[in-house]
Amino acid sequence: MKKLVYKIMFMLTVLVCSTSCEKEMALDVDVRDFNPDNYVPGPLDDWLTTEFLDTYNIEVVYRWRRELAPIGKDMVPPREDRVQAAMEAVRDTWLVPYLQIAGKNFIKPLAPKQIVLHGSEEYNDNGTITLGTADGGRRVVLNVINRFDKANRTATKRMMRTVHHEFTHIINQMVLIPADYQEISRGGYLANWTNEGDTEAQELGFVSRYARMNEMEDFAEMVAHLLVEGQIWFDNWVASSPTVGAERLRLKEQAVRDYFLLNFEIDFAELQLAVANSFDEVSPVTPLGDLLRSAGVGGITDINPHNQTHPSSAFTAIWDATMSALNADGGRSLGAIALEFDSQGELTIRFDYANSAGSNFIGRVDMDMVVDDDGTTTFAVASPQRGSGSAHNNYNGRRNAFAPFVDFLTENTFRADWMNSVYPGSAGIFGGFFLANDPSLYFYGGVN
Repeated sequence: MKKLVYKIMFMLTVLVCSTSCEKEMALDVDVRDFNPDNYVPGPLDDWLTTEFLDTYNIEVVYRWRRELAPIGKDMVPPREDRVQAAMEAVRDTWLVPYLQIAGKNFIKPLAPKQIVLHGSEEYNDNGTITLGTADGGRRVVLNVINRFDKANRTATKRMMRTVHHEFTHIINQMVLIPADYQEISRGGYLANWTNEGDTEAQELGFVSRYARMNEMEDFAEMVAHLLVEGQIWFDNWVASSPTVGAERLRLKEQAVRDYFLLNFEIDFAELQLAVANSFDEVSPVTPLGDLLRSAGVGGITDINPHNQTHPSSAFTAIWDATMSALNADGGRSLGAIALEFDSQGELTIRFDYANSAGSNFIGRVDMDMVVDDDGTTTFAVASPQRGSGSAHNNYNGRRNAFAPFVDFLTENTFRADWMNSVYPGSAGIFGGFFLANDPSLYFYGGVN
């Protein structure tokens, strides 16, 4: 240890001597010449200045500044070729909708004065990653820009949930969330929210497991999901929740709507519609018919009009006829129907049903499906059947009970489409089939 200290002190001594010996010499040095980052602003900087700094007084920082990155975390700057697309999404699906619905006097003072972009994830000790943060209402940080692809609607929505979530925190600094909001889910908040999943969160009346962290995160998650995922997603989340969870979710939804209307005179439904329309422009989805023809759909699931908001009444009648036929066949009941596609796009219809004792069963029947370029779709029962086993045997044993739905498919012509015409903002999430000559008769489910 003494030897090490000596060497350090020796070096300092030599340095002092050198400096002292040369102190009379004139120094003609410009330290800027030694800056390795001789950056000249280019078209990207001009665009960011015009679109954000001049218009909203927001500085967008994409060049690396270590003091703006979290201490103790390994982060990388964003790729320049990803910055403009990401910021177009930020502008068009966040700033512009608020500007349209709430006006410039709302969005311009509240918008953060700095948006910082990082290319990589911020990894946390609990196994999660931080997608973004809001700092004192003045700065928003967005991570994972290097993997951003505006054409990927899922990725775009994931990033924009972060933006809307963090902006909600900023709004809440101006006007606190209702004092009684935390009473809706009292006892359901969990500091170690990573220990449980989305299923437990849904049962307790949360839109995500992260919402369980505290009432502030809960409120921000509610706003972000209602705006970005949209009303149809939320309605189906509620419909698939148990009674207690559904009641709490509706109370929270009303609290959000009242908060925006009473404090800012913002009609939240209009804001939802503006955000939904913006996503259709920024990140348009591939037509459902095209995805079906290219085997780009794994399934259309959870088809049950009684668990959906504003279903087709004409299809509900067909569903109820199937239910009645099953009930007449030994007191059985139908839970849900799914259209399952394999890697070649071949279709199998899955019936989830229960017997009179409540035991669950699955019935399957293989179908031939033809989808034309315009989405026109026809169905036929495959002969011979491609599959075998207990699920196919269950269908054969209940063939007459399932007939109302199967006959409805095979005897009609349909148009495959997203549900945007019924529920704005549902493109890419919920899709189904409209009767070709009567678009009021349709059925739909979640597309994966």
